[in-house]
Amino acid sequence: MRKLLRCLLALAALGVLAISAAKLTAYLSQGWSAARVQQTILEQAVRQAETAAPPPAPDAQEEPDPPLEPAPITVDFAALKKINSDVAGWLYCQDTPIDLPIVACADNETYLHHIFDGTPNNTGTLFVDCRNAGDFSDAITVVYGHNMKNGTMFGTLTKYKNQDYYDAHPVLWLLTPGGNFQILPVAGCVVPADSAFYAIGHTGKAACALVRQAMADSTFAAPEEIAEGDRFLVLSTCSYEFENARFLLIGRMVRAAP
Repeated sequence: MRKLLRCLLALAALGVLAISAAKLTAYLSQGWSAARVQQTILEQAVRQAETAAPPPAPDAQEEPDPPLEPAPITVDFAALKKINSDVAGWLYCQDTPIDLPIVACADNETYLHHIFDGTPNNTGTLFVDCRNAGDFSDAITVVYGHNMKNGTMFGTLTKYKNQDYYDAHPVLWLLTPGGNFQILPVAGCVVPADSAFYAIGHTGKAACALVRQAMADSTFAAPEEIAEGDRFLVLSTCSYEFENARFLLIGRMVRAAP
């Protein structure tokens, strides 16, 4: 009887091992597939920007506005639209895996489980909350991405829980068909899934007040100041401090040079 029990336990253990191996193989396979597609997109549509000539010196009697800074990359949105007409922008953070397309569509489900070329894949694609305007014109625009264990997608976003990481990466870039933006992080915070940031539609004072509260609770200190009328990009991914926790990186959008 004991021998039979040992055999059954051994078989059960082998079964669990086989299932775990199959899941790991599927996970790795999907990761490789997503990486291949991303590399193809990068080769087809993204280039390092050429260094622009410095602007002419202003008249000494004028008080000039600070010059707009150009994005460090260029994106061929016409080429991207041939692959996926849902493309809304491109998010870039130097020296990180965040060099990714953003899509916008009519729901918040499709791109949880599809990569940019439409292939079913649990790596997903960065996507704008379907209740937001797809052109990032709202006071607060929320973009979702998976917290991938291999560091892809928003797998490095939670590193902004540390001041040192913010200090090393104080600027992101959002490129869109209608213009480019510097994204200057002002706060990083862990929130529940029902955070007020997910109640899309904040404008004016309400949006500014919400961001100010996040700044007070931020995981890092940033020198950025905000004002009513600013626009903000909120990057959202899963976190694991408690059930259904989310990590938000909130950045002020500043128009970049065309």
